[in-house]
Amino acid sequence: MKGLFQLLALVCLLELAFCWKNKWDKPLNFQCPTGQAISWIKSIHNNHREDRLFDFRCTNKCPKANSCHWTGYINNYDQRVDFVCPSGGMISGFKSVHSNHHEDRRWRVYCCRNSLTEL
Repeated sequence: MKGLFQLLALVCLLELAFCWKNKWDKPLNFQCPTGQAISWIKSIHNNHREDRLFDFRCTNKCPKANSCHWTGYINNYDQRVDFVCPSGGMISGFKSVHSNHHEDRRWRVYCCRNSLTEL
């Protein structure tokens, strides 16, 4: 029984170690600071809720972006997400909404690029 409590404590600590950017079944809205792009994504899944929590890290080791925009939804529910920002852009943010009916998320992406490199 002691081992079970230690395992549960470890799981709780791991969940606290990340700054989840959304709550179960709720919208997600994350955007890196100006001039940064997402460099790391972490998520955990909960089978009972059929949803994920997400955490992101940003880096400023990318060229400074001066032209950014949010896409429309890049997927429908129960479809694969496969997306690349146009014109060599960097992903600098995500928005998503969860559907309990579909038990899935629809996604929007914040794409940034340096428009001066296209002159």
